[in-house]
Amino acid sequence: MTEFLIEKGAPLNSLNEQKKTPFAVALDNDHVGILEILCQQIKVSESPSILHEFESKIFDDRYKTVLLKLLKRESKQELTPEKLDNLNSEGFTPFLTYVRAFV
Repeated sequence: MTEFLIEKGAPLNSLNEQKKTPFAVALDNDHVGILEILCQQIKVSESPSILHEFESKIFDDRYKTVLLKLLKRESKQELTPEKLDNLNSEGFTPFLTYVRAFV
């Protein structure tokens, strides 16, 4: 169903009432299969805040694999340090978010 909706032009950056994208909802609900499909369609460089969504899942190998697939799909020209340094609502970059989750 996910592939069908994407094929028909479903907007992948649309937000629900909680301000979450389809990717964030799938991540929150542990739908790795849907994440695998979505990560083929979205670009971190176009939605760098998506990196913050992995905070609570970063130590689970299933989600690390999805995150690495997302990052490896893009060139250095697309995924610049400025995009990787986007801040969340608490003022943390994705890297600092992951460090905070670790410690």
